[in-house]
Amino acid sequence: MDAKTIGSRVRKILEKQLKARGLRLRVNDNDSIITVGALDSLSAIELVAALEKTFGITVLAEEMTESNFDSISKISNFTKAKIGGEK
Repeated sequence: MDAKTIGSRVRKILEKQLKARGLRLRVNDNDSIITVGALDSLSAIELVAALEKTFGITVLAEEMTESNFDSISKISNFTKAKIGGEK
């Protein structure tokens, strides 16, 4: 699975989470989702659970960092690496 496909799925997951909170996702793939408030501690846990379910990966607590989860692109690259066994 390529990063673009993963990115599309990640975006849909985030959009669904935000819609449930009455919000809309208005960022480009490289924009910080933390800075714009789209990802807080609770939504990060929900996102990780959705990633694990959707992609069949396991995210360790020490992997839940800004360098892995600050943007759709970073989440996509992290997820691609997990799928490929790189991390």
